[in-house]
Order: sequence, then structure tokens, then C-alpha cells
Amino acid sequence: MWVGLSGSCGSENSGRSFLRQINIANEVKKPIIVHCVRKFYEVISFRKMASQPMIIHGFNKKQRIASDLLANNFYLSFGKAVLYNLSLQDILKNTP
Repeated sequence: MWVGLSGSCGSENSGRSFLRQINIANEVKKPIIVHCVRKFYEVISFRKMASQPMIIHGFNKKQRIASDLLANNFYLSFGKAVLYNLSLQDILKNTP
């Protein structure tokens, strides 16, 4: 199930919608693919409500954020940015 949380949405409405999407994914037992823009720590705060795997789509941020996501049982996917970004290549090498 594809869900998203971004900095451009109203925080309260965005959070409620995100939680509804997590609940639907739990009900239908589908993994949750997350498109996240600048709200990684808010997404982490929702992790405990998801019984299904959560995958960050197209991760292209810093090692610290990757480490925090991995420590909270997220999976990371990488897009084409990993082909030319050396720091992303290092993150990918260290991602299970």
C-alpha cells in the first residue's frame, strides 16, 4: 500500500490521513510503501502503529536518518540518486 507524509500538508490532517492509511494496510495485510518529504521523525513515530513492514521509497538523505530508520525496523529503497551520490552508495553498502 502506497502512503505519504510530507512537510507541505497540514500536520494534523496529514497525520490523521497517514494513520488511516496505516490502519487500512494493517487490515489488508500489505506492506506500507512510504513517500516521505522532510518528515522522517514523524514517520518513525507512527511505526509502532503498523503491524506490516514499512518501506521508505527512494531514500536519498543522510546516514543519521538512515540509521534511525533502520533502528526502528524500516526498510529503505533507493532510486537513481544512488548511482551518482557517493554518500548514498555508502549507506546502501551498510543497509541490510
